[in-house]
Amino acid sequence: MSKILICIDFQKVFFDKTSPWYVQSIEQAWQCTKDVIKNHYFDKIIFTKYLPDYNNTNPNINEYYKLFPFCLDKSQKHIFDLYEPLDIKNTHNITSDKFGKLRDTGLKHLISHKDDIYICGVSVDCCVLLTVLEMVDEGYKMTIIESCVAGSNFNESIKIMESNKPFVNIIAEF
Repeated sequence: MSKILICIDFQKVFFDKTSPWYVQSIEQAWQCTKDVIKNHYFDKIIFTKYLPDYNNTNPNINEYYKLFPFCLDKSQKHIFDLYEPLDIKNTHNITSDKFGKLRDTGLKHLISHKDDIYICGVSVDCCVLLTVLEMVDEGYKMTIIESCVAGSNFNESIKIMESNKPFVNIIAEF
């Protein structure tokens, strides 16, 4: 059994106060995540990153991109970079054009059902929630570190994830 931390989408686009995707509480969640990494050992730390589908292979996602046209502006691609890449051992990076990060990303090959999995990241009402629900659907057990997640509809999203016990455990901090 390995101890794994999955850090979902700590990207510049969520930290930039001028971005439509800015998340107000992200600085606190990121600081808590860095503290967890600094103070606890993990066999693997996995950073995920959302990157829009510039090839528009999914016609349904075009409706979403119409609401957020900056996503498809390749000159703005840098806003999807990780906010503050950390120089630490045992890290893996996964880039995906999906909001949920389990399927079709390689994440499944980095974790097992026996692992002790911890989740942090942004946005709790989108990418974090969808990843958690995908993991529940596949039978993984995990712990959400509440102080290390951020996003809109925070309480509602936590309740949805918490309703998936015994797969999901919520802890205030680590």
